Amino acid sequence: WTSTDRAIGFSPLSPNIMQRGSLLFVAGASVVLANDNGLALTPPLGWRSWNLYGANVNQTLIESIMDGMIVKHNGTSLCDLGYCDVGLDDNWQAC
Repeated sequence: WTSTDRAIGFSPLSPNIMQRGSLLFVAGASVVLANDNGLALTPPLGWRSWNLYGANVNQTLIESIMDGMIVKHNGTSLCDLGYCDVGLDDNWQAC
């Protein structure tokens, strides 16, 4: 803070500044609007090839990953839990 700020008693934690910040937070929170259409209730769920295989992918590998996502373990599959999408990031032309 500058010497002028100190001379006039300005501080980043002064009660006046804190009150203004709280007021802005409350005012901002009250104007948030959202569509209640059932979309985006969860973040996008799925599997991406790059994180595990990079460019080392082929058709057989990707098909085995997709098959594995629908296999049920203890009565539940990854797809049952919402992980139904498979993303082939790079080297897709090899598949």
